[in-house]
Amino acid sequence: MKNSEFMFEDDLIMHLLGAADLEKYGDAESYIKSSIGDERKSISEFYELLSLLTKLTLGRKSVPELQANVKSRLFEKLKEKRSGDSDIHNHDFEFIYSDSQDWQQHPVEGIEVKLLSQNLKKGYSMLLMKVKAGVEFPSHVHHGAEECFVIEGDVIAEGKILGPGDFHHAEAGSRHGALSTKNGCTLLLVVDNLDL
Repeated sequence: MKNSEFMFEDDLIMHLLGAADLEKYGDAESYIKSSIGDERKSISEFYELLSLLTKLTLGRKSVPELQANVKSRLFEKLKEKRSGDSDIHNHDFEFIYSDSQDWQQHPVEGIEVKLLSQNLKKGYSMLLMKVKAGVEFPSHVHHGAEECFVIEGDVIAEGKILGPGDFHHAEAGSRHGALSTKNGCTLLLVVDNLDL
């Protein structure tokens, strides 16, 4: 889209939220009618979606009918953006969504891990760990410090029962006795790369 169209979209959003008028365009309908071909169709669909979202957000009951395929095309576009195939090429940021299927089977049966990030320069990684009920993780020594935050479920570590929101730190060189869970758990871990 051209810059003028981006400007119109910004103005249209503000207009539908009641924070601006469209006098410089006349009105939205006139602006849409003055457009041609694909541009007209895109602007019209954008207006319909924005109108629908605004009404839903502001709790209005009257919701317009959408043109055929508008909803499916919108979700397809959102999916493309989430998958990282957007126009923005910025390598300073990385996103991993909760519905990504990057879980790997851990050598211990009943445990899966998802690597979120790895810092090779500083030698640590952040990962999620899902553990099934009744699983026991064997005794081990930490090469580096380990940080453990319980997201859900329970973990028994060093004789203490940890639940959601609880945190555990193990110093580099420390030996953990066996860790276990009664009901299963999901953990956020920061570990030394040598402990992966």
